[in-house]
Amino acid sequence: MNDSFDRLQEKQSTQSAQDFSLKLSTYLQNRLSVLNDLASSALITNTVLLGEKNNPALADFFHVARLLGEDPSLTLVDFNGNVLLTEVNDNTDSYRWVLPLLEASLSDVSVVQPSEIVNFITADSAGVALEIPLFELAVPVIYGKSRDGVLIARIDASPSVVYRDGLIKSGVSEVQYSKQNNMISSDVDSIALPDKKTVFIDTYEISFSHIVSQENVQKSKQELWVRLSVGAFISALVMCFGLFFLGRKSILQPYIKLATLQNAVSKAVEGISFIDPSGCYVSLNQAYAAPAGYLPEELEGKPWSVTVHPDDMPMLNEAYQQMLDEGSVVAEARGVRKDGSTFYKQVTMITQYNGDGEMIGHHCFLKDITERKEEEAGREELIQALARTNDNLIDSQEKILSGDKKLRTVLNFQSVVFDNVPDMLFVKDTEFRIVQANEAFLNVYPENMRSSVIGSTCLEGYKEDEREEFLFFDRIAFDKGFSETEESILFPDGKYRTLLTKKVRFKDEQGEVFILGVASDITQIKQAQQELLKSEQRYEVAVKGSSVGLWDFDVLTGELYWSDRFKQIVGVADSDFTGTLEEFAGRLHPEDEERVLSQFNLHLSNKAPYNVEYRFRKEDGDYVWVHAEGQALWNEEGQPIRVAGSVEDITKRKSSEIEREKLIDKLAESNEGLEHFAFVCSHDLQEPLRIIRSFSERLQKHMGDSLDGDDKAQLYFKFIVDGAARAQVLIADILTYSRVDNDTQPLEEVSPETLVEAVKQHLQVGFEDDKRQVIYSDLPLVVGNKTQIYQLLQNLINNGLKYQPADRDPSVYVSAVDDGQGYWQFTVKDNGIGIEPRYQKQIFDVFKRLHGQGEYSGTGVGLAICKKVVERHGGRLWVESEKEQGASFHFTLPKKAPIEIES
Repeated sequence: MNDSFDRLQEKQSTQSAQDFSLKLSTYLQNRLSVLNDLASSALITNTVLLGEKNNPALADFFHVARLLGEDPSLTLVDFNGNVLLTEVNDNTDSYRWVLPLLEASLSDVSVVQPSEIVNFITADSAGVALEIPLFELAVPVIYGKSRDGVLIARIDASPSVVYRDGLIKSGVSEVQYSKQNNMISSDVDSIALPDKKTVFIDTYEISFSHIVSQENVQKSKQELWVRLSVGAFISALVMCFGLFFLGRKSILQPYIKLATLQNAVSKAVEGISFIDPSGCYVSLNQAYAAPAGYLPEELEGKPWSVTVHPDDMPMLNEAYQQMLDEGSVVAEARGVRKDGSTFYKQVTMITQYNGDGEMIGHHCFLKDITERKEEEAGREELIQALARTNDNLIDSQEKILSGDKKLRTVLNFQSVVFDNVPDMLFVKDTEFRIVQANEAFLNVYPENMRSSVIGSTCLEGYKEDEREEFLFFDRIAFDKGFSETEESILFPDGKYRTLLTKKVRFKDEQGEVFILGVASDITQIKQAQQELLKSEQRYEVAVKGSSVGLWDFDVLTGELYWSDRFKQIVGVADSDFTGTLEEFAGRLHPEDEERVLSQFNLHLSNKAPYNVEYRFRKEDGDYVWVHAEGQALWNEEGQPIRVAGSVEDITKRKSSEIEREKLIDKLAESNEGLEHFAFVCSHDLQEPLRIIRSFSERLQKHMGDSLDGDDKAQLYFKFIVDGAARAQVLIADILTYSRVDNDTQPLEEVSPETLVEAVKQHLQVGFEDDKRQVIYSDLPLVVGNKTQIYQLLQNLINNGLKYQPADRDPSVYVSAVDDGQGYWQFTVKDNGIGIEPRYQKQIFDVFKRLHGQGEYSGTGVGLAICKKVVERHGGRLWVESEKEQGASFHFTLPKKAPIEIES
């Protein structure tokens, strides 16, 4: 028995050394494969390309990686070997040894080596605490075809970790590592005649020794029979437990969680692309292509302008130039999707150079900023996150109690969400006691009562029947798993509030049953609903009391509804109403049918306003005029589903309009006849007056010397000539006045300064010894009838020069200002005799004169002509004056030409 045991012991030692060499290699290669997966993560790639140090998102990502049983320490360095983020606590600040990995010419894509940081010797003898053997694994971070950084993992390579199945046991054997091909001895005096088997692992340049002492061999022999006796039972138990717990929990589950998180993070990061100097995509990820509706391979080789809105190209070209000058730039612009629609994006562009300093393109990071979440959506997301984290909390309670950092983070996140949801959240046990509540729930109570809420039912002051009514839906939730209700609750502040409360049943890890309640304060919503109901009731009463009829057409069913008032307006009885669009069309006047139906269909198809007037046939055959308006509703596809509107009886108004049009036509005919009569009279009167004046002057000249000394005859001849002359001027003024409204001369741009100069020439102002003055300054251009504006200025200037005291030199000043209301305000100011305020309105009437012919000549028509010209151009005319203080005549003309001169 002893010989067999010794041979078994020796064979076991040799085999253990060889077996460990193989297991160590497999162990390291498996971890290297996992590290490669981590390095290909978009979050790792983004961090390296942007050179972001201490990125919080990356720190969380590293933390999740520590769910692996080996608890690796990760480090990320950039292409210069500078540390961007590390979990190593030994203050290592240089990773130059990984730089060869960044050379694209190297075929090796990883480095595995023992760590230089610790004493690389360990043993698991009982009571001996030696340092842990560490290995450092490094893989490049690759984007496209370039290597831009390195991800390094420092892992534990202790035999207990490598084996995982407990073949190396404390007190039975001893294992040692060495970084040379010879063993670094431990305290050999404590080992009696050791049986030592050593294997040198070339790949990693380390030695592995398996040592068994004679003392331990003897102990092993004594314990063999005992271990054989209980071995079967223990082996079966360990196998079942190991398959269930270790197989699932220690091996598979960490990798599943890590892979799930890596996939989620990869999808959540920003889009990345690399664009060559010609502006074409070389490579891009799904997050970059998706916002534009493309697959990455659809955009590769295409110019980047295909995803940019044409109007934003100049701005992005400027940003590109800024990137070339400064190395990077951030801009926001509109993008164009594959289907032609528009979205908004934020882009970060960073130049990329090769080893020779030549620019080989630039990286572009994209973030879709189109969607803006509303508050309600955010709250719903928080509630869903709470439900998810609650499940995670139940499943992971054991890990939280054992100090697992990741699950503690989840618990903290759950707590943050729970406390910051604006709705009231609470958890009750089967005794209806509140065991947990968020801040929103506790804030309902006065500050001095909040500490006593947890652990109470909050119903201690209620009567028994009130308590049962309040707990009714709690019991339903415990019994059926869910309840929902709207309830009016008297709050501690003495006010009633309406709550929408949902309660769901759940169990904790011990199997105890609870309900989670979410209560939303909908008091304002209910009040708004009540106000809306009252408004609808008031509207219904108002409609019934008004003269307006209502109609409603269901496009999908073809059903047409007319209110009672509608039927009264069109004279249709309930028994005769079929409620179809065909009946409506059949009652339209033949002259209106095509126009009304066309307008109705245009509203449904193009959303053009439906606002029409038409004639509708009543039951007795007569037609009633109605004014109809309507508004359609369209579904998400843009198809009309309903049209509603109103009708109003406008028969009386239309009759009045028809009568008014007839009257206007008659007045137009009458005015035309009067204007013709005035023209004929003026023209026909000119001829006899011309004859009277001409022959009077000839007779006076013919009689010649015979009239000498006959003053009375000379006076009579003067009266005849002057009267005829005044009559001619008067008739000319009347003719001018009648023609103001009928002048068809086209509107044109007019210079008032040029017209004033023409008036001065006509009046011979300033010639020879003439002391009269006409001054003007900065008169703006206007649009109007040039002849009429000239006549306006001539009359006003002439009056200013004429109505003067005998001892004064006449002076007229013409100016213009902007009145701030879209008009130029012109002023013709004189230094004459002035006008008393009581006459300032009368002077614009036809034939109104304040002085006789002996004082000042005139016909009394000039100012009436001025007023008519100004009003025809859309302005107004008035005077400001005091007696003996001169007069200021003001008139306004629009800055822009009137669409149609008033007549």
